[in-house]
Amino acid sequence: MQTLNTQLRLLCASTVTVLTLAACQQAPVVIPPPPTPAPVPIALIPPVPVPVIIEDPLVVQIKALDRPNIEGRIHLIGQYARHYPAHFDTVRARRGAEAEIKDLLNTLNPIAKDPKATHNELVQAFKVNGMARNLDIGSNTTTNADNFIRRALKLEPKNPETNYWFGVLLTEGGGMKEGIPYLQKAAKSKFNEAHLSLANAYLGLGKKAQAIAELRIYQDLVPTDTRVPDMLDAVKQEKASIW
Repeated sequence: MQTLNTQLRLLCASTVTVLTLAACQQAPVVIPPPPTPAPVPIALIPPVPVPVIIEDPLVVQIKALDRPNIEGRIHLIGQYARHYPAHFDTVRARRGAEAEIKDLLNTLNPIAKDPKATHNELVQAFKVNGMARNLDIGSNTTTNADNFIRRALKLEPKNPETNYWFGVLLTEGGGMKEGIPYLQKAAKSKFNEAHLSLANAYLGLGKKAQAIAELRIYQDLVPTDTRVPDMLDAVKQEKASIW
């Protein structure tokens, strides 16, 4: 009887051991997850800097103009490039003006080349080709400018502006003596800007006294033009141009 009990106890102990080992083999090893990092408040995350691109003021003005406003576009660029040499404050301003002139050339040249082009269309095309020449862009700009303004002059030979621009074309191309009569005709017809181009032409001929006299006349007619003192200095210093 005692032997039987001993065997039963051994059997129970063996069973428990087997069950324990089986449980250990089947139970997965649980690895505790890493601690969740505390969220960083948005206010503490530094913002990514965004580069600020500042447009050139002239480029901004060009973009603001209506494309159909041809006269407005010509006038805007003309403030910088209607005479040689052209003047721009920045390279980006010059590049913007060049792109605008190229677009205007593509628009106006086909119109002006039509034999039935009006006086106004011819003058507009002349101005754009003249500015393109001053900026050294485009092709055949000098030839086109000469052709367009001569045709405009035939249509309206007494028009002060047309005479002025033909005089500018000649004098700024080196033909001072040929261009001065047209500038004088424009000046007599109260086209005040002609006095500036006359001063520039006389400077090119070495006639300082006459150049200064024309600038003084213009200064009396347009006292608000702040460019005149610098132009007078250019004449006194015998520079190549008042522009």
